[in-house]
Amino acid sequence: MSDTRQSARERYFTDSIYKNIVDTMTHMLNTAQLTPSEMREAAILASINYENLRIRSFHITMTPELHATLESLNSMVSDTIESKP
Repeated sequence: MSDTRQSARERYFTDSIYKNIVDTMTHMLNTAQLTPSEMREAAILASINYENLRIRSFHITMTPELHATLESLNSMVSDTIESKP
């Protein structure tokens, strides 16, 4: 993937993976396997699925209040486990 923005047509002629996807989609449209609306819906759903499956890391700042809350929760869970027969 290049850093400079290209039009879809320019990318079609310079990016073999992109060209393959466009050619596959065109073939599916030509053989009536999908309609243009279904193709758009499928592309959107694929994008949504991709975003939902991505693992995102995030940082939570450990404040004294958060530490106290976590210690309290840990104590409650430990007490519950120890009290089970």
